[in-house]
Amino acid sequence: MKKVRKLAGLLLALVMVMGLSVTALADDTGSITIKGVESDAHIFSAYQIFSGSLSGEGTTASPYVLSSVEWGTGVNTTKEVDTLTLLDAIIAISVDSNTPFSNCTDAASVANVLTECQNDSAVVTAFSKVVAKYLDTANSSSTSSGSEQSDGTYTYTISGLNYGYYLVTDSSTTSSEAVSTYLLQVVGSAKVNTKAATPTLEKTVSDDETTYDTYTNGSIGDSVSFKLTSIVPDVRGYVTYFFVINDTMSKGLTFNDDVAVTVGSTALVKDTTNDNSCGAGYFYVTDFTDSDGVTTIKIVIESAVELFSDTTVCSVGDTITVTYSATINQDCDYTSNGNTNSATLTYSNDPTDDADGDPDNPDEPGDDDPTGVTPVTVTTTYVTGIQITKVDAQDNTKTLTGAKFQISGNALNVVYVNSEIFEEDNTNGTYWRLTDGTYTTIDPSSLTDTSKYEDTTTKYTKVTVVTKDTDNSDFVAEGYVDDDGILTFKGPGEGTYEITELVAPSGYNLLKDKIYVTIAMNTKGVWKVTYKIGSNGSEETLSSNSDSLYAFNVTNSTGSSLPTTGGMGTTAFYIIGSLLVFGAVVVLITRRRMRAE
Repeated sequence: MKKVRKLAGLLLALVMVMGLSVTALADDTGSITIKGVESDAHIFSAYQIFSGSLSGEGTTASPYVLSSVEWGTGVNTTKEVDTLTLLDAIIAISVDSNTPFSNCTDAASVANVLTECQNDSAVVTAFSKVVAKYLDTANSSSTSSGSEQSDGTYTYTISGLNYGYYLVTDSSTTSSEAVSTYLLQVVGSAKVNTKAATPTLEKTVSDDETTYDTYTNGSIGDSVSFKLTSIVPDVRGYVTYFFVINDTMSKGLTFNDDVAVTVGSTALVKDTTNDNSCGAGYFYVTDFTDSDGVTTIKIVIESAVELFSDTTVCSVGDTITVTYSATINQDCDYTSNGNTNSATLTYSNDPTDDADGDPDNPDEPGDDDPTGVTPVTVTTTYVTGIQITKVDAQDNTKTLTGAKFQISGNALNVVYVNSEIFEEDNTNGTYWRLTDGTYTTIDPSSLTDTSKYEDTTTKYTKVTVVTKDTDNSDFVAEGYVDDDGILTFKGPGEGTYEITELVAPSGYNLLKDKIYVTIAMNTKGVWKVTYKIGSNGSEETLSSNSDSLYAFNVTNSTGSSLPTTGGMGTTAFYIIGSLLVFGAVVVLITRRRMRAE
């Protein structure tokens, strides 16, 4: 039968001394000082388990000894739990198939066994758990007043205690903190440092697997690496210890299913059997992506008590490191919110409860198992985008269609071009391109006049395009502006990019100069984006629009434009111009001769 938690669990584990001797000074009453507590949200209560008469002088030759041992006022010896009284329950204790208390008949004989087993923590822990069920809540001394120390921890003191051995319980007001098990002797002033530190979890992210921080930035298609760190907890007294990391990725991140776990210097092995029963040295991973694209990941260390207790593998306080990665996808968030990845650690926090775990996954806590959860730790990956709007040079409110641009840059991995563009597809296409750069679904074969069609045989499909290139030093992506004259390049990372107009709107001159855009992240989540037209143009700083894209207008002028270099175009003009000049000279000379005659 599952053990019932009456007071949130034991805090102090059994500390026995030779012959039940008392090493503190023998005052009329004693006290217990509990040091190293993590917060002031605790209520500690001391229950006297054994009482007795004090003898000895408190010296090395004649130490204090508690004799004539009886049951203390803090336990109810007649209470029945599962039909057993306190003594019967102690006699029934079994540790590694041994029953160390089987011959006990009273408090003194139980105390003698504990003295003999003083170095056997398993016996001490088992005894403490049984006694915890028989505490007399009407007979305890408590304190809820913690004194903050210079190191940020708190110290609690329970005073006015008669000589004896006490069990101290912790009814912490915060369920996230861990407790340990101790039984403490009290004569004079007894002090103890808590050993059960609450586990912590820290999450960081990197775009190069070298420098980790709480944030990074990247391009669509980039892989970002996550690192989670914790420490090996003290699992003494635990039958089962749960160590479960729960991670949530926003829809802009695609989990790469490449989790690795290291405890100390030992790499754990991933359990691929899907039965969650490989044992110590293994971990397993489950993940699920919901209809909104949000992915939840669960990482579970199997048989954690056995693993964390193995001194050949690790020691208490050693680092636990968990790594995995995700790819930035086209659903990423371009706003200042970024693309978040959050994680928490669920861990066991009460060794007095023989937790049995989830029936389907014993290494995960069941509904009634006592656990704590660390605060949420969050990383953010930021992504940005550029938006071009094609407008008339004389009327900036007039948008133009039909323009085609190319973007290139050595820092760009993947770019998401517009929300939708048109690709040539003569098999499945349902669109035809018109001479003004727009598209129509009207089949030209049904029309008599097809002069507005750029080509009556080439068909297009409206698609969402993500252009990829594995060689970042030679990246090129192209796209047409949409019906509103807008073209977006979503997902470029930090770097400098060149944008070239390849096709001008019908009736407009082609933009001769390249557009240069520079993207940098100055501080967390704050981009600096500048652009200039032409290599000698003035640089302007852009602001993000309502879509969190950095937008600017590109103008085109109407009218004719002479070719600027080479070809027959300029040659023809040069020849015609020369002939006109030659003809004028001939006419002038002829007129002068006629006048002379």
